Amino acid sequence: MHIERRTPQNTAIVIVDPVSDYAGRFRSHSVEENVNVTVALVKTALGFGLPLVVTAMSADGPGGTLYRRVAEALGDHPVVRRLRCFDAFDDAGFEKVVRETGVKHLVIAGLLTEGSVLQTTLGALRRDYTVSLVLDAGAGESEVQHQAAVARLTKLGVIPVTWLSLATELQRSYQYVETVDAFYDLLSQSPIFAHTSTTRPTHHDLTGQPASIVEMRLAHDVHRLASRVLADSATRPDAPAAALRQVRDFLVTTLRHHHMSEDEQLWPLVTSLVPATAEALEALTEEHELLEAALTELKKAEINDGPRHSSFAEVAARVLTWFIATSSARSGFCSRSSGSTSRCSSGSSSSTSCAAPTPRLRCT
Repeated sequence: MHIERRTPQNTAIVIVDPVSDYAGRFRSHSVEENVNVTVALVKTALGFGLPLVVTAMSADGPGGTLYRRVAEALGDHPVVRRLRCFDAFDDAGFEKVVRETGVKHLVIAGLLTEGSVLQTTLGALRRDYTVSLVLDAGAGESEVQHQAAVARLTKLGVIPVTWLSLATELQRSYQYVETVDAFYDLLSQSPIFAHTSTTRPTHHDLTGQPASIVEMRLAHDVHRLASRVLADSATRPDAPAAALRQVRDFLVTTLRHHHMSEDEQLWPLVTSLVPATAEALEALTEEHELLEAALTELKKAEINDGPRHSSFAEVAARVLTWFIATSSARSGFCSRSSGSTSRCSSGSSSSTSCAAPTPRLRCT
């Protein structure tokens, strides 16, 4: 099946009416959540270089005052001021700006879901655009109205997404260092990541390092950070359940994929080239299996608003403890049990080297 990947070359972000005038009208989402996610979408477009079209009514009329934080994130990026029409495509200026992006896929978000967002999305479909709808970046006067509009659009082929799933698809891999700082900045828009004082791992000088080392280092850093945020937030009744589930699902899915790729692809390659590493790599696989039991519990744990179940907090803490216990081992180096180290590198599938391997080797 051919599934087109979202890129700056084929996708534009359209944000409809991100205005404070509507803050008192919707109930399906909180104002704080709507502002946070809208800012995240603006930063996604600017950080990854996607065409961005923001539209609102006349600046001096009702429905024309942008959220302050959205306006700050936009900076001097233009806002398309349109006539008082629900379908923004009915405004010739808006239609022209979207057409000039040259893309055929639009990621649409804004207010209100059952109003201008619905009608603008229908306008896009009528003009043969394909559309993704950012569900957590919209809101309706009630949950019923929001969901009814979403259901109508999905039946017409609109793809439901969230802001983080879009950003992750654009980033693809932590080896793409040219955009990874923008990605880390986006994580700060999550209400869960806002509970921690830092939103990015400790800086490592990766200049001149092979792509494999860069990606491995960043993958370990982001998984360690996500586990710490999850554990720190697990007992907080003010941490939104939806955001907790999003971080939990991100951590479990990506960590499982990372360990599977090591156990099934990387370790056999290293062992074939450096047989003396076999015992140490087998020990790492056993560690992965131990963590998998905790990840399974974490995935099954119920996460609801209000007081957290103690089982969820306990298993989140267990996953974090595993990262702390193995942090010195998982640094991109090979370590002897005596404490001496020798660097391990793998630049391509045809060459992997690790000096002085020992049975207590740690190589990631």
